[in-house]
Amino acid sequence: MHYEDRCQHCGELLDPQSYQSMLRRAEEERKDEKAPKVFIQIYPTDGSFTRLWKYVVLSGQMLFAAIISFFIWLGVVVAG
Repeated sequence: MHYEDRCQHCGELLDPQSYQSMLRRAEEERKDEKAPKVFIQIYPTDGSFTRLWKYVVLSGQMLFAAIISFFIWLGVVVAG
């Protein structure tokens, strides 16, 4: 049965709960797409110079995330 299946006589949805859950999932996916990106995006259409600097910035972002993660891990280990 498909979530948009309807009764041939009255035209009502056969499974309105499934249809509502599909709408909720679609809305959550749209919200996820609007979420800010943590790391800089490197597109294939960027020029060579731009990609080079984006890779430098991305490396810095990854290094920063690694350092912060290490300190969080260290704090958890020390705290027991």
